[in-house]
Amino acid sequence: MALLFLVKPEPGCNIPAGIWLSIQFLFLVVEGIIIEVRERLRSSIYWSERSAQRKKLEIAIVAPKETIEMMWTLFGFFLFLSHDSIGCGD
Repeated sequence: MALLFLVKPEPGCNIPAGIWLSIQFLFLVVEGIIIEVRERLRSSIYWSERSAQRKKLEIAIVAPKETIEMMWTLFGFFLFLSHDSIGCGD
């Protein structure tokens, strides 16, 4: 359903819902990459000897992504609740 929304814009919908969904999907892709990087860091001999530095690196990678994703989700809620989104559900 979401793919149809990205391909064919909804007439009367005055919010950039397709762009919002595309970037939200991009967050899922980045999440998968981060999970893979964290697993590789944990299984690495180099980083297992430097666990304090590994944790700092993981926080430096995960915290900005989570913060930006939270702000993007709040932006989506404001888009959905705005007066411009009245024609989007028809």
